[in-house]
Amino acid sequence: MAEISDMEKFVVMGEQTKQTKQTERVILPEASEMKARGVDNYKNFLPRVAASSPSIIQFFWSVKENDNGESYYDGNVQCIVPLSDLGLTQDDFYMYRNELFSPFIVDFMGELTIRHNLGFFINQVLSRNAYEYIRAVSCHTHQHFGMRLNATGEGMILLFHISIVQSILTENIKSQVIKGV
Repeated sequence: MAEISDMEKFVVMGEQTKQTKQTERVILPEASEMKARGVDNYKNFLPRVAASSPSIIQFFWSVKENDNGESYYDGNVQCIVPLSDLGLTQDDFYMYRNELFSPFIVDFMGELTIRHNLGFFINQVLSRNAYEYIRAVSCHTHQHFGMRLNATGEGMILLFHISIVQSILTENIKSQVIKGV
């Protein structure tokens, strides 16, 4: 461990605090130790995920109820993807838990899944009538994916807002227009 002494305290346990005149000794891990805990773990599983072709084994629309007791789709959806389709195992989920549940990786796996199954998701969006489409897709914006293991531990449940499909399609159309296709 490398030592840094008499450092003014600005950050404690990742939370920003007010600067104080008090000084304390801070022990930092060696660079090689930090690398071993982080970057190497990503190198172990990320190439497998990037090379994968995830499929959808189940898909669910979230159904809400308004004040009048009427059901409606709010655009939140869940889909289940087999871990093996992502190049992962149950052991990977436990071994690389911190890395797999980082926002970057969750969003990456979610968008990878949608892009590989874009036709499926387009059909899901188009299965809504015009009113449902406007309410569920056009009135909201996808922010980030959620992720968890299913009950059997063999599939990953992705949670997201279906408006990301519209965003990807719009992105694809813009790139085609720019290319002059």
